[in-house]
Amino acid sequence: MAHLEIKDLSKSFGRKQVLDRLELSLSTGEIVAIMGRNGSGKSTLFQILFGLTKANKGLITVDGFPLTKRQDRVGYLPQYAFMPTRLRVRTLVQRSLASEEAWDAIFYAPKISKIENQFVGQLSVGERRYLATLLLGHLQHPILLLDEPLSMLEPIQMDYIKNFLQGLKDTKGILLADHYYEDVLQTADRKLLLQNGRLQSVSNKQDLVEKGYLPESRL
Repeated sequence: MAHLEIKDLSKSFGRKQVLDRLELSLSTGEIVAIMGRNGSGKSTLFQILFGLTKANKGLITVDGFPLTKRQDRVGYLPQYAFMPTRLRVRTLVQRSLASEEAWDAIFYAPKISKIENQFVGQLSVGERRYLATLLLGHLQHPILLLDEPLSMLEPIQMDYIKNFLQGLKDTKGILLADHYYEDVLQTADRKLLLQNGRLQSVSNKQDLVEKGYLPESRL
């Protein structure tokens, strides 16, 4: 069981207040989704949680300890490409994961057999996102931060990843951010909207319209 707790977290860039006394908790067994417009602070929040950016103030703990002492408990899927491009997919999987069971879980995932002998640098953006999400999910970190895991995926890949995340939450707590709001609403146990630096609870498209994230035409 793992538990992430964020209290009174604030971050600004010059005069722009991106996060304003933000509060959030996440535990093993749940998927928490954050929606918000571009520039609302979703990626900044993830970068702070992974230690890439410093907050101006606030407390972040994992299992009751400061995050800096439990960094090995947190895995992060950024928006940017990060996998080595000169390795073949099969080699990358085998070097990244310790067990043959985990290898097989990835090699038998939809669409992987078509790319497993290609170099990572030859993959499309969507194929890289798909592969990276699968790899991260099979690592040992009990807290996962997924920044736009559904971006650029083919429909079959997207459906597989949504089911994959549902299975992962038995042993992990998952915080994700994505613009595919309909898929997010279906997949997440708790849905939050990041506006003006703070998180608000939402349940459906009506809530997103009322809070100004979606136009009324989306209903």
